[in-house]
Amino acid sequence: MAGVAEGPAALATFIENLRWAAAQAPQQSLTIEPIIRHDMPGYFLADYALAVMVLDAVAAPNLHPQFDAYHAHRITGDVPGTWAAVAPRVAHVQIAGYPGRNEPTGGEIDYPAFFHMLDAGGYKGWVSGEYRPAGRTGDGLGWMRATAP
Repeated sequence: MAGVAEGPAALATFIENLRWAAAQAPQQSLTIEPIIRHDMPGYFLADYALAVMVLDAVAAPNLHPQFDAYHAHRITGDVPGTWAAVAPRVAHVQIAGYPGRNEPTGGEIDYPAFFHMLDAGGYKGWVSGEYRPAGRTGDGLGWMRATAP
């Protein structure tokens, strides 16, 4: 987590800390996650362009972006385009419905199309649901069948 910070000193510290962490655990896959400031006010890593710049500056083969489709939609309004820009580097994908951050069905993100894009591009990493169930968790798990390609 990048935490709440801003400015050049925060960027330099973030990069330095990530270099250290990546060097300490070279066999471990580490991720950074852009999060919208609406959900976490003042969060430093609030866009994918900055995440890519940080990854390039750290230059560690074990450091990757975490792609959260909910945040990508809020940040860019273009989940497929954002995915295409970072896909080769992604080690983990998270999903949630938009706008309510509930089960990933309906709403503004076309998850069947997104999952097809992941499959077509050869993504082999994890995909996890990070959302607030609209009701009882078990009752809402039907989204897995409903969004399967």
